[in-house]
Amino acid sequence: MAAALPDLGNQRSWGSSEKKAFIQFLESGKQIPVSGNVKYISDRPEISSAHHKAKYVTLNLVANSIFTVGEDNVKHTISSNLGGKILIGGHLFSWVRYYTGFQYNALDQKMKNGQNARLNHYEFPIGMELALIPLGTPQTRYVILRGGVSAHYIEGNKHNTDFDNSLLGLRGSWNLGLGYEWQIPNTSFRFHALLEGMQSISKEKGSKFTGAGLTTGFVYTL
Repeated sequence: MAAALPDLGNQRSWGSSEKKAFIQFLESGKQIPVSGNVKYISDRPEISSAHHKAKYVTLNLVANSIFTVGEDNVKHTISSNLGGKILIGGHLFSWVRYYTGFQYNALDQKMKNGQNARLNHYEFPIGMELALIPLGTPQTRYVILRGGVSAHYIEGNKHNTDFDNSLLGLRGSWNLGLGYEWQIPNTSFRFHALLEGMQSISKEKGSKFTGAGLTTGFVYTL
């Protein structure tokens, strides 16, 4: 006959006899008695609050150059003033981000009469970023690869006929960027610097343009 079941609430004090009795009890096929009352068994485990994916805001200073491409495929430089850019984004994964935002800077384009016209350049970018950690570097430093598209709206008190290659109106571009970003210790701030370039989406002669420049700024994680 199987030995009596030892006290399961005091297993740390078991000696060889108690352990032997417990093994004999298991081999006997008897069920361990359940004490107490079961009030409620949930059909499924409670789901905790949704996983929070970090959001961020970026304030940038932008210095770039824009070149129009005429029907003769000759590039013409447009003087570009310092501008500002704000991006709002979030993390799809720890190393994949998305962003959208707004940029403004003034342009000075030479007209047919040789004078410069001051134009307002508004840009609305949207795209994705990859934040890659180089081997052997701290976890708070990243190589940034950025790619997306932008809508550009350029306006002023001039007309298309005043320019050899007018940029007035709404246009689109492909954007690419490569840079480096690092986190300020013990804060929610990061600093980054990127080399960014753009290429007009339109392939029509006289409407093509390119651009390149430096973007620096601070990122705040919400």
